[in-house]
This record gives sequence, C-alpha cells and structure tokens, in this order.
Amino acid sequence: MTESFSEKAKSEACSATTKYAVAEIYGFFLAATRFSRGEISMYTSSESVFARAVELIRLAFDFLIDEIRPASEPGKRFALKITDRDKIKCVFDAFGYSENTAALRLNLAVLESENEKRAFLRGFFLAGGSISDPERNYYLELRTTHASISREALSLFIELGFAPKRLDRGGKYYIYFKSGSAIEDFLVAIGAQSCAMHFMERVILRQSSAEVTRRMNCDNYNTDRTASNSAVQIAAIEELLASPKRGELPQKLLETAELRLANPGASLAELAVQSDPPVSKSCIQHRLRQLMQMRTEV
Repeated sequence: MTESFSEKAKSEACSATTKYAVAEIYGFFLAATRFSRGEISMYTSSESVFARAVELIRLAFDFLIDEIRPASEPGKRFALKITDRDKIKCVFDAFGYSENTAALRLNLAVLESENEKRAFLRGFFLAGGSISDPERNYYLELRTTHASISREALSLFIELGFAPKRLDRGGKYYIYFKSGSAIEDFLVAIGAQSCAMHFMERVILRQSSAEVTRRMNCDNYNTDRTASNSAVQIAAIEELLASPKRGELPQKLLETAELRLANPGASLAELAVQSDPPVSKSCIQHRLRQLMQMRTEV
C-alpha cells in the first residue's frame, strides 16, 4: 500500500531527536484516544509512530514499559494501553495533576523552553494529527478529546507564531490549518523538513498551474468574445453595404467596413494596425460603432 503524505510526515518527524522525551510524550498522551486516571491508550496503524511512543515512554517513564499491550481493535496494528492505576497516578503526578483535578489543563511548567514546546507539538501531531495530500488541498488538523487542552494548545500555537483555528465536532476538539505556508512552518517545527519542502513545492506548482489555467481561460474568453463581436459586425456590415445607405458612407467608414469583412478573425488592435494609415484601437472601435448605428437606420 502506498504511504500517504500524512504517514510520510509522521515517519520523518519520528526521526527527530528524543532529547525532550517528557515534553513529547506529554503531547502524545494529551492527544491519545484516552488519557484518564483509569486508562491511557493510543492506537495507530503506523509502526514508526508506535516505535516512537515506546521509545519516549522508555526514556520518560520506563516503569510503564511492561504495561504496553498489543492492539486488539480491528484495523489497528499497534496499541499503547496502560491500565495500572498506580503507574498512571505516577504519570499524572509527573505532569502536575493532583487527585482533585477536575479537568485536564495544559501544564506549561512541563514546557518551559521553546524546544520543549516544539517537542510537545510533535507528540501531539504524531498521536492525533493528520495532513491532506498537497496535490488535493491544504489541510492539517490535530485532535484531542479534551476541550480545555484544545483551547490551551491553541494558545501555545499562537505563542510559537502560528495562527491556527479551532473546531469542536462530535465530542472531539480540533486545531487546524488551511494555509500552505503555515503547514510548511509547522512541519519544519516538528522536524519534518523534507516533507515541508515537498509540501511547498506542490503548493508552488499548484499555484503556477492555476495561474496558467486562469490566463488560458482569460485568453479563450477574449478570443470567443472577439469572434462573437466580429460575427455581429460582419452581419451588420454586409446588410448595410447591400442597402442604399452604402452610397452615403464616408470613405473612412467604407474602408473600415471592407477591412472588417476581409479580416473576420482580427481583433480591434489588429484592425487598427492594418488600417491605411494605421489608427488607434479606439478609432477603429468608434468607426465600427458608427457602422452598426447606420445599419439600424436601414
């Protein structure tokens, strides 16, 4: 099966340094399927994401290693599922959550440096993020089941210079980007530089293609409009020249009428150049309008 762009970005991010393991696994846990005092669980179909989570747990909370269990849910190849309440309590204590904590809050004391904050975002993305293929559109989202974490993570993004939006849907909370440049910056921040470069290459190509298409459509429209106007002018001139009004035409109008008949596909600018002597485009336009007006008087 072909690896999606989202999977490629996660695989590359998983190769970043694990120097800030506590901050990164914090992001993993808060975007996990479940992060409560009764259970910590996360499911993934990505071998690299699973391996990354195991390595981070080994570095930050090695006492949890024995609690990691295989996936049992259909379609999920890998799972982290921790149910020992005493061990979970140690994790909650480490992140500054007391027994009386009613709703999870983002503990910035765990994320003091900018590198720790970026590591947190990487973990948050690996566990709860996805990116659309840049060939189709520009969309990156990060999901959590905790409303307060979603709001406070949004503030963290803004602090780091990002400007995402937030959406609540079906009991889950999303932070998302729809800007190509913002997605590129995020990928760089989490250590997926190659994917960031590829993403922007596709953005530039799509923009260039759209501009070419726009210009072609504009050219085609102008060509169609010229042909349509020319057909109307020719029909009117032929009728005018076949009427007694022909003898009343000034020499310059007659020359313009014959020039139009001889060059049915020419634009006004081209007719202006072919006139003898050459005249301005507005002059040709004025003469053709006079011819059209005389046609109505026939």
